[in-house]
Amino acid sequence: MQCGFAFLEAGAVRSKNTTNILIKNLLDSCIAIIGYWSLGWAFAYGDSSNNVIGLFIGHTQFFLAGFTNYPKFFFQYVFAATSATIVSGAVAERCEFANYITYCTVISTFVYPILTHWGWHPQGWMYLGIQTNDIHTTYLLLYSYECVESEMEMVCQFLHKFFLGQFLWLTQ
Repeated sequence: MQCGFAFLEAGAVRSKNTTNILIKNLLDSCIAIIGYWSLGWAFAYGDSSNNVIGLFIGHTQFFLAGFTNYPKFFFQYVFAATSATIVSGAVAERCEFANYITYCTVISTFVYPILTHWGWHPQGWMYLGIQTNDIHTTYLLLYSYECVESEMEMVCQFLHKFFLGQFLWLTQ
């Protein structure tokens, strides 16, 4: 998926910016793996039994301590990396490189994992589970990654466009 986004963006920008776009997309993956490995996984899927912090964020398994299901981690990391990459198309040729790297770090390490915890962790506050009896639980939001991720992407793209001056007519 990362390669597809990289080629899509490279084809949408002027040829002089193609190298910058490709490097930026490569760094998305590199930054996301470090951020999601160190903090992101713990925020998203760490135990959140503390009622004060638990509804908001996970607080165990930092640096994957005690976690051995690496295919699940890799699957979730790809979504974290993609969440930062999707927005890069909206800011292509409009954002400075250092600012974009900062954005990528914040999105893949903090914002996306926290939204993941809210929506998909059984102890998250947006997790929609209805206990029908002692044995069965009906889940309204099954495993739909598109809901939380797409919402985050739309808000991030709008804010980028707004702050970069694309929607000046809204402020007049």
